[in-house]
Amino acid sequence: MPDIRYVVISDMHLGEEDSVLTCLREGNWQINWREASPTLISLVECLRYLIKQNQSKTKPTLILLGDILNLRWRQTTRRQWASSDS
Repeated sequence: MPDIRYVVISDMHLGEEDSVLTCLREGNWQINWREASPTLISLVECLRYLIKQNQSKTKPTLILLGDILNLRWRQTTRRQWASSDS
């Protein structure tokens, strides 16, 4: 197999409550910022395994596309600023 030169990940939505990559606290379903979700851990382990298969020492380039982070707090802040101007 040829070496992996690029890893492209899109639309991770980290921090979104309904993303499988976001760890939620059991019981109250709030985001647990201190722990990675089991799915995110598996993704990282898979990427590590695939990259270790490379024959060369050159690491692949990581390309992040789309909505990587959930920035909903920015939308709320913008709305507050807009309403305070009027």
